[in-house]
Amino acid sequence: MEYCKCMGVRGAKDALRDIRDEVVELLKVSSFDEFCDELSDVMFGIGRLVAGFRGKVYVRMPGDRRHIEKINVRMMKQGCVRSERVVAKGKEERWNRK
Repeated sequence: MEYCKCMGVRGAKDALRDIRDEVVELLKVSSFDEFCDELSDVMFGIGRLVAGFRGKVYVRMPGDRRHIEKINVRMMKQGCVRSERVVAKGKEERWNRK
């Protein structure tokens, strides 16, 4: 699947910030299903970090399936990998920070 511009190559600083944000969310979960979802988000972030060192957009990681399925649904539904909440607010893509 082809993704939106939000899926560009991530620099280490931004990728680490993304992972930190996802770990914070992981620590706030209240169910096993939420834990699995947030852990998948963390693993996706790690895949983005590793890929960035190689000049790539993403490298598959164990446990990232849920996140990839989530962004594929978002792309089909709204044409962007970002959450509906972020897209609805019209915020600049966090993944394209300089």
